[in-house]
Amino acid sequence: AGRELSRAHANRCPTYGAPWSHGDPHTGNFIFDPATQRARLIDFEVMHHAALEARERQVDDLLIFLQDLMGRIECERWLPNAQAFLEGYARPEFLPLLRQHLVAPRGLARLWWAVRTTWLPAPELDRRLASLRVWLAEAAGLLPEN
Repeated sequence: AGRELSRAHANRCPTYGAPWSHGDPHTGNFIFDPATQRARLIDFEVMHHAALEARERQVDDLLIFLQDLMGRIECERWLPNAQAFLEGYARPEFLPLLRQHLVAPRGLARLWWAVRTTWLPAPELDRRLASLRVWLAEAAGLLPEN
């Protein structure tokens, strides 16, 4: 999924006149072909607001996938799967901005995070986000570029 999202993000979008973003790349919007070992994006009906800069849209795509992933798998598998996704994405220049977004909001904005993380309890959500922030701080600039 990380490689596929990176490939798609490298394309230019005529609508934005800038690099492309998906808008809703949750785990269900990827199909995987075991024969070719490739994931492909599907379901392109949601778009980011055109006023957002490409980098913000693309980091939001990363965040959406990670939110969905953290709400769907058990704690022990969360961080290794998040790491594999980001290593597959292989664009370390996005890691500092992503790290800034890995803080769950409070109040009404938390509702959307709750939906995206399949209602993961707040203490567990905070633990998972913290573990990913630590890994990102350690891995910044060290991810493979292919």
